Amino acid sequence: MQKTIIFDIGGVLTDYDWRAFMTELFNNDKDTVDIMCDTMFMHGIWDELDRGVWSEEKLLSEFIKIRPDYEKEIRLFYEESPKALTMSEYTRDWIKEIKAAGANVLYLSNYSEHVIKGNYSALEFLDLVDGGVFSCYVNLIKPDREIFQCICDKYSLDKSKCLFIDDKNDNIIAAKEFGMNAVRFENYEQAHKAVEEFIK
Repeated sequence: MQKTIIFDIGGVLTDYDWRAFMTELFNNDKDTVDIMCDTMFMHGIWDELDRGVWSEEKLLSEFIKIRPDYEKEIRLFYEESPKALTMSEYTRDWIKEIKAAGANVLYLSNYSEHVIKGNYSALEFLDLVDGGVFSCYVNLIKPDREIFQCICDKYSLDKSKCLFIDDKNDNIIAAKEFGMNAVRFENYEQAHKAVEEFIK
């Protein structure tokens, strides 16, 4: 059976910096950026966006409950947030290199339909991969064990022949506990070496 490289997307194959994006969006207002970073990312609601179960109205209402005085800013950031992501410059060549070496390439990513539809240009590399799983379409998110089982079932994978690459340590731990090989993404050079060693 072929070896398979399974990539997380955000922070691995795409770049984003929420604080920098908010700083530009809110005209360098540090207090607003601090409040918005806390509101959007520190209460677990963004996870539900990635899980894809709640309606957009419910998601926005939950964010607004935290800081009703920032409703305008919350709605603006939510609408503009897909623009924060860009495809990493190495992504397409890296995928081509892995496939040329004889390995399969899949993705397994916590990703919302809102961001997918709002900025598909950041995902233009998807035409090169062999498939994958977006959290929003299976209503599961990493590090849930079930999402690792989901991708294995979907593609009949031998998890011992998979290498999972992710930038978040909790997801790496979960993948290893599930039985996959896994390496935390620190930078392209480090991850490239790990992939190269796995597939040689």
